[in-house]
Amino acid sequence: MKDEDKTKENIFTEKIITPEVLFKSIFNFSPDAIIIVNNEGIILQANAQAEKIFGYAEKELINRSVDILIPERFRKRHDEHLKHFIEKPRIRLMGSELELYGLRKDGTEFPVDIALGFIGTENGIIVLSTVRDITEHKIRDIQMNLLLSLTQAINEAADLNTALDISLNKICEATGWNYGEAWVLGKDKRSYVCSPVWCASDSGLSKFRKSSEKCVFQGGTGLPGRVWSSKKTEWIPDVSIISEEIYPRVTVAKECGVRAGLGVPIISDDEVLAVLVFLMYECQKKDKHLVDIVSAVATQLGSIMRKKVVEERLRASALYARNLIEASVDPLATISPDGIITDVNKATEEVTGVSREKLIGSDFSEYFTEPDKAREGYRHVFDKGIVRDYPLAIRHISGKVTDVLYNATVYRNEAGEVEGVFAAARDITEYKRMEETIRISEAKYRGIFENAAEGIFQTTIDGRILSVNKACVHILGYDSAEELIASVTDTRKLYAEPGRRLHLVRSIRMNGAVSDFEAIINRKDGSKIWVSINAHALEDPTGKVVGLEGMVFDITNRKRAQKNFQVLIDGSPDAIIAVDRNFNILLTNTHTEKLFGYSRLELIGNSYEMLLPDRFKFEHAKYCSEYFEKPSKRIMALHMSAFAKRRTGSEFPVEINMSPVETDEGIVIVIDVRDITEKKK
Repeated sequence: MKDEDKTKENIFTEKIITPEVLFKSIFNFSPDAIIIVNNEGIILQANAQAEKIFGYAEKELINRSVDILIPERFRKRHDEHLKHFIEKPRIRLMGSELELYGLRKDGTEFPVDIALGFIGTENGIIVLSTVRDITEHKIRDIQMNLLLSLTQAINEAADLNTALDISLNKICEATGWNYGEAWVLGKDKRSYVCSPVWCASDSGLSKFRKSSEKCVFQGGTGLPGRVWSSKKTEWIPDVSIISEEIYPRVTVAKECGVRAGLGVPIISDDEVLAVLVFLMYECQKKDKHLVDIVSAVATQLGSIMRKKVVEERLRASALYARNLIEASVDPLATISPDGIITDVNKATEEVTGVSREKLIGSDFSEYFTEPDKAREGYRHVFDKGIVRDYPLAIRHISGKVTDVLYNATVYRNEAGEVEGVFAAARDITEYKRMEETIRISEAKYRGIFENAAEGIFQTTIDGRILSVNKACVHILGYDSAEELIASVTDTRKLYAEPGRRLHLVRSIRMNGAVSDFEAIINRKDGSKIWVSINAHALEDPTGKVVGLEGMVFDITNRKRAQKNFQVLIDGSPDAIIAVDRNFNILLTNTHTEKLFGYSRLELIGNSYEMLLPDRFKFEHAKYCSEYFEKPSKRIMALHMSAFAKRRTGSEFPVEINMSPVETDEGIVIVIDVRDITEKKK
């Protein structure tokens, strides 16, 4: 093969075919459902994810109205929206201000987010809908909102019963349970009794409540006892039809009309603090989402209620014992108003090398490398009531020095009078070592960042540049990163096409990242270049997208080569068609459109057999199968492919040459079709 031919082949395989294959892969393997409909709302194509989330096979969707995927109450409004979209098509998101729902084949509904795109064709607008199931997102929202409201309310609760009361009411209100009660450990520490707090949607459940107040369960008996022993949630679809042995309150449950029941343990440090029991009037199979919501809330309640339990226990303990924990690995000490140590723990003895007996009664400041700074610290505590992360260094009697951060607060007696300071020191020796390691690592990273051949960038979500490396500065034509950041206060101005950055941001919000996102960029000198962007989202601790980070590549030469190649094949007097191993059309030139009467849009993605007379199709399929066993440059057998068929149905004699081309995605066949009508005359 000549060098020129190889160059053409490389341009073809690397710059032309890959996007087509890539589009097909994105469609088939997208994590979102993709549904393509015409301007009348008829489904033309759906990907595998659409089959998965809606429950239909693709063949059940094709040529059906998209209304089958929309709850009935939304269909009229959807028809109006579709008509409006066809009249004024634009890429946009749906559901940002609306609650949108999809309809599965089994009749169940689920919340969705929808993004709309379009393709203009000779036959009208084709609508591309990307549908994402946001059921889990909605559940997390319910969990988060419930947790936020509960956390604040419970933290303000005066005692454990008030906290339980708040929890029951808010959970029932948020999840639709008709009745809620809490079970706690009895005074004998072996049985479980009903807490005095409860909630109900109506007065008809008072009778059930009264029966609960009379019950006492042992471990493993009744719904509360079983949940307490197993430390696991338990769902009963209908408490009114099971045996009294399993549900001792079955009789009163029938009388009050309660059916489905759920028991959830509130656990902290592997200890069950309480069991929440919920009931509803409807019979219902186990609802995983409902269980997940209540369980997630219960998990968070565990730590919060543990705090309430501890607070109640601490009220009965001495104030001093509440603060000084001997088992702590951190040095702890109490100091009098005049700076004298009144008590210490074992960790303080170890870090100073001095016994507890000698430490008590001595001056607190004399064990530090900077005594004056230590005295200043505890005086600050008495003045302000607290000090946080106060840096000091403790000297051991051996001479060893330990860097620490002190956190201290005043403690009071029962009369509310300040008696002294409780101080806790955190050894930060390892932290400082890690800090130095991180500093060295950051220096190495900075070197890699600055010397990378690819342009690397970070921006805020609204387009403010945070950092760029030298390669990025060079690509954009600036002299320094400082100049670029100061000059470009909004990266939207870099894009030659209005709205292109918004498209980039939306793609990243939807998918988390983008790869090979192409755009035309304005350089400092006013010239324009083509770039390819690989980027991902930067999120804050709550999961909110706050910025973008990625790499940018100058692909101007690649795009120029691609354009030149298209011009080259468009100048051919023959029809040139590229197909995959299934003989689906990937690429055509201008002469193909003229010769056969089809547009490129109509040809690409369809079978090459559409260009053959029907009488040759069987032999053609057999020939193609044999061809791929030993692909080579050859002339297709004249006895089976002497004619081609135009869009009008008319036939004409042709000569066909076939050449295999290796690509990353496999072999692609380039077919050269020449009309020999004049030659035959």
